[in-house]
Amino acid sequence: MTELLLVLIPLSFVAGWLFAGRRKAPHGEPGCSDVNPAYFRGLNFLLNEQPDKAIDVFIKLLEVDCDTVETHLALGNLFRRRGEVDRAIRVHQNLIARPTLTQEQRGEALLELGLDYMRAGLFDRAESLFSELCELNLHTRAALENLLQVYQHEKDWQRCLDVTEQLEPVAKRSMATEKVHYHCELAVEALKQGERGDAARLLKKARQIDKRHPRPLIMQARLAVAEDDCKTAERLFHKIEDIAPRHMALLIDELTHCYDERQRSDELTRRLVHLLARERSVPLIRETVERIARRDGAAAAVDFLREYVSDVDDPVLLHELIRVSLADPEVDATQLLHRLEDLLGRMLAEHPNYTCAHCGFQSRRYHWRCPGCKRWETMSWSSAAGHAPKEIE
Repeated sequence: MTELLLVLIPLSFVAGWLFAGRRKAPHGEPGCSDVNPAYFRGLNFLLNEQPDKAIDVFIKLLEVDCDTVETHLALGNLFRRRGEVDRAIRVHQNLIARPTLTQEQRGEALLELGLDYMRAGLFDRAESLFSELCELNLHTRAALENLLQVYQHEKDWQRCLDVTEQLEPVAKRSMATEKVHYHCELAVEALKQGERGDAARLLKKARQIDKRHPRPLIMQARLAVAEDDCKTAERLFHKIEDIAPRHMALLIDELTHCYDERQRSDELTRRLVHLLARERSVPLIRETVERIARRDGAAAAVDFLREYVSDVDDPVLLHELIRVSLADPEVDATQLLHRLEDLLGRMLAEHPNYTCAHCGFQSRRYHWRCPGCKRWETMSWSSAAGHAPKEIE
């Protein structure tokens, strides 16, 4: 309400001043009966703390000219920030309809109206306005950045790629990360349609853009495993481990498949231990503990796990310790452990696996692009997550 009044009070004075100034009698003498009753009605609404009604009155009185364009823009922006998108659209549409605007003023109004449409979920209309701005060479960077948001929302990844090619020289920054993800998203779509050749080609392009980005490598490794090409997959595993060891948790199923297929379980256990020395990852710890328990028994698994359980604030590892300990007949207080295991299990079942470092969005599955703030690669494994990682491509 305070923010609204800060705009509304000056608006009432501007409306009154403009109206009075344009109602002067000949030779500069004021007209006695030229004051529009609507102006006083608007003031009355304002004094009676009815700002919504006052706004409608003053907008009707306020003509658009070079003196009032900024007032209209400020008012429209205020409406949009307050969530009153319909009013924001009306104000900005009213601006655009005026033939007296300069090209720059019209461009600013088009940009604001496009933002209104985006806020309202009218992405097709927003796209049209942002495209028009690009054609007019007005507010090009802002128009391209918002076009990119529109196409990402619509998951039109090819158009996203087209926009990044235009935006990079304007923004004067590399958009390699975004382009890698767009190629990977297109590869995901190709795989859904059974076009493995197209997917492989797209992933190759993604790697040419950034050789050290883990996502195309991960997808290539999965393709190799799906085609029973464990030799290629193993080579890719090593590259991912060197570049981004924390992402190896996403490949546990593929990694274990390749080693188990070739009956190299002991070698896998050693590799997992080696991985943990580089990157403490709860999913990797759990898989390693499971392997040790199978090979050497619960007591050995408990001894191994205790090295990673530094305090009880890590419920995942505590839960794992209890679970493995229950398999050891020499462990005392079995009943208590069962109760703790059940309690922690229920707690973890309700806890999200991943949290966005930028906006705090939480999810059971891994997203390369946060569904909350729409940023790439901001999701991280939560220390209190209780399930094996799953990925949404």
